[in-house]
Amino acid sequence: MGLSGHQSARMKNDEWLTPPEIVSALGPFDLDPCSPINRPWPTAAQHFTARDDGLAQPWHGRVWCNPPFGREAVKWLRRMRDHGNGVALIPARTETAMFYETVWGHAAGVLFLRSRPHFHYVDGRRAPFNSGAPICLVAYGAKNLDALMGSGLGFTVVGSNVGVRRVVAEAEFAGVLRLKLLGVNARAVVGPGRSGAVASVYASHILGIPFLPYGVPCPAHLRPLLIVDTARKSGATLRKAEREYGDGECVTVWCFDEPPRVRFWYERDASA
Repeated sequence: MGLSGHQSARMKNDEWLTPPEIVSALGPFDLDPCSPINRPWPTAAQHFTARDDGLAQPWHGRVWCNPPFGREAVKWLRRMRDHGNGVALIPARTETAMFYETVWGHAAGVLFLRSRPHFHYVDGRRAPFNSGAPICLVAYGAKNLDALMGSGLGFTVVGSNVGVRRVVAEAEFAGVLRLKLLGVNARAVVGPGRSGAVASVYASHILGIPFLPYGVPCPAHLRPLLIVDTARKSGATLRKAEREYGDGECVTVWCFDEPPRVRFWYERDASA
């Protein structure tokens, strides 16, 4: 963990450990991608250190992220925003460009710690001085918001976009769709609306079957027909499509269940 510009001047080195009571209050984590090389206690089931270059590694599961507090912090927060599942500890500089890019409008909630924490040296000793500035915890994903609110560590502000979990990148979408299509037997594919059109074009390429524009009748020789969409919320759109094409055999597939809501790389307001 590094320093922010308004932290205590006494915190001169670039590696400070999160007080263990903060991590333990939030429950177990699967990954800490920016962990110190030598650590007196674990913060997650798996740790990446500077030797591993955590930003270059694949992330998985629930992530704990206490990034360097300098100019590099925004890189880690962008990754947290895009991963969409975890908690980050950062300075409570709510007016900054980084906050607007990676927290406001993206995170499920922000907890402002009750007092300025005393971080720990890499050997585990508690620093005699506090952080010198307010610190907050940022939750990405609804379950992590619940963890903040149940931690008793401070006051939580719930994001106005709770349920908007993250932006799904093209590569992730294609990978999920490939898994969903394993074992599917279909001779043509169709999808309702813009999202269904996107999904059906990808499915057509993956399975090597014809793509039908939505609303075009499906001839008998192209049955079974695959009906596909990027996400399902209530299921009403897919049920409508099944009724429209229900005069023959159909298979229905979708990639993501909502809530929590997701946005896709091709949507106008999706974050890059």
